[in-house]
Order: sequence, then structure tokens, then C-alpha cells
Amino acid sequence: MIFLPYEKIELYTEDWMVCQSKLGVERLVQIMRQMANEYYSQGDGWRSLICCSMGIYIIEGSGFKEEAPCEYFYFHAIRSCIHRESSRYDQGIDDALIALSYYDKCEVQASSDKIFLLCNLQQLYIANDDLGKAIELGGSILPLIKSTYGEKSREYIDYAILESSLLINKAEYGNAIIELNGLTEIVKQFEGERSIDYATVLRYLGAAYMLMGNKKKAAECLMNSKTLQFEITGTVDGATKQYLKELGYE
Repeated sequence: MIFLPYEKIELYTEDWMVCQSKLGVERLVQIMRQMANEYYSQGDGWRSLICCSMGIYIIEGSGFKEEAPCEYFYFHAIRSCIHRESSRYDQGIDDALIALSYYDKCEVQASSDKIFLLCNLQQLYIANDDLGKAIELGGSILPLIKSTYGEKSREYIDYAILESSLLINKAEYGNAIIELNGLTEIVKQFEGERSIDYATVLRYLGAAYMLMGNKKKAAECLMNSKTLQFEITGTVDGATKQYLKELGYE
């Protein structure tokens, strides 16, 4: 039954009622969660999705929703990721929003789980060409990452770089420059100036200055980024070369 399309699960209600009478709803939900997690960790999104859908179906059909908020959160969160990976963005957004509404009801749920869910939702918005909602969501994600991992952390720096790139894509160059200038100081303290992250931040900063019309500052940042990239990796990425070419330096 687990290997049937999840749209057909309702056809087997009677069989599942028999299972429920023998195992109990709580145990069935636990089994579905274990299987969903196992399949997802193995990269088998289709079977994991079926297990998530079955778990949701059991919870909703038995009126167990309020007694199992963490399981309900988990099934929708994982199913949302699977939908994103399969380019079903609208369905993924719906699942992510449902999961988010149940997060606060989970007393033992870690903040890292919420970060994971919010980042997945943001990626869904980006894939769905809704940069406005993606950037708005970033206002919740970055403070949560800061409070969970601290500013001087891999998680904070990686996400701050992503958030700055979104601001640039949304043509919010001034805000991007403010964020990136602050980030340069954090990266300096965390990794030092001779790091690939510092070079990446300078590249984005140069792009923001260039798009804003400040060619002098743009060239300064991009040339420094180019030098660092070459010294650290022996190569220079295509974006940096293209920006410098547009500025007349290549």
C-alpha cells in the first residue's frame, strides 16, 4: 500500500481502520514518520512523500491533530521539501505554511527545525518568482539564525550572503550595500580578509555599487575580490570577470 500513488490512499480506508484498531493511531503515526524519514534520508522522495501523506491522512482522519502537533509539523515540512525538489512550488508553499502554523505548538521542536522550514519556504518563493515574499521572510530568518548560531558562524554568513543577493536581484541596491558592508566586518572577524567568503562578499558589494552607478567603488571591490580569488583558488569566477568587463577593466 505504501507504494501506491498517495491520491489513491483514501480507497483503502477500511484496511487502515483495521490496522488502527490493532496498532493504534499513535503507533501508526510513529511508523509513518520513521519510514518517511528513512526514505527521505535515502533520497527516495516519492516513497517519503507517500508516507508523509499517509501520516497526515491518519492524523486528520482520527482527529489526532491537536494531540500530535510535532508529527503534523514534521509530515508537512518534509512533504514541502519534496514538492520543492520536484518543482511543485505551489503545493510546497501550502505545506510549508501549514507546518509553520504548527511549529509553536511543538514544545520540543528545535529552533534549527524552524530555520530549516523557513529557508525551504524562502527557496519555494524564489523558485515561484516571488522575490518580495522571499525578502520579507528573510527579515525573520536572519535574526533567528543569529540568535541560534551567532553572527560569527558559518550558518549566519552563508545566509547573509544569500539575503544580500536577493536584495540585489530585487534592485534594492542601497539596502544590499548596507548589509554587505556590515557583513565584511563579520567575515573579517570570523575568517579573516584572506578568505573566499570575504572575496564573495566583495564581489556582491561590487555588483551592488555597479548597479547603483558608483563605478569607482564597484571597481575597487571587484578588483580586490579578483585578486583574493586568484590567490586562494588560482581562478576567478565568471561573474567577477563579467562585472569588471562591463566596467572596462577586462
